[in-house]
Amino acid sequence: IEAMREAIKGLKDNEIVCFVDAYDVLINGSTDEIKNRFLNEECDVIFGAEMCCYPEKHLLRHDEYNRNRPKKTNHVYLNAGGYIGYVYAIKRILYWKSDDEIYNSCSDGTDQAYMMEYIFEHEVEVKLDTEANIFLNMHKVDWSEIDVRNGKIRNKVLKNEPCIVHFNGGYWQTNDGRSILPIITEKIL
Repeated sequence: IEAMREAIKGLKDNEIVCFVDAYDVLINGSTDEIKNRFLNEECDVIFGAEMCCYPEKHLLRHDEYNRNRPKKTNHVYLNAGGYIGYVYAIKRILYWKSDDEIYNSCSDGTDQAYMMEYIFEHEVEVKLDTEANIFLNMHKVDWSEIDVRNGKIRNKVLKNEPCIVHFNGGYWQTNDGRSILPIITEKIL
C-alpha cells in the first residue's frame, strides 16, 4: 500500500494504473490489450479474482457480497495481487483508512484483507475480474485447464487468454517443487 501510494502520488487522477505482484506473474497480453479490456469493464477499478477466500476470516462476508451477483465462474473472491484502475479511484482505496487501521487490516501479512474490506463497503465503484479477462489467478486452477496457443496462455474452461497470469498461493511450482515459470516460458517461446 505504501509503495503504491508513492508510485501514484505524482500521476493525474484520470490516468490508468495497473498493479501486479511482480514475483509470480507472467504478462500474457500487451499494454493496449490490458488497457482496452479494463475500459470495456466500465468501472473505476477491477481486481483479479480467485477461487479461494484468503484470509479466511472474510469468507462469510465475501460470500454475502457475492450472493447478489450472478455466478458465471468459480473465480469469485478478491485477489489483491493484480488490479487496474483510474488513479483517483486507487487513491480512494489506498487512503480509505488511517495508517493504523491499514496496519491492523494487514496484520496477517497481506493487503488482501484491506482490499476486501474496501469492496464490501464500496461495491459500486469496483469489480472483480470473475471471468479472468485481465487477471487469471492460478491458485486452485487445475493445470489441465491451461494450454498454450500461439505463444499465449489460454484458459480452456473460461475460453480466454488472460492478459496477466498470477501464479499465486504456491501454484508457481510443479509437484516436485520446481518453478513453473521456466516451464511455461519454454512452452510460450
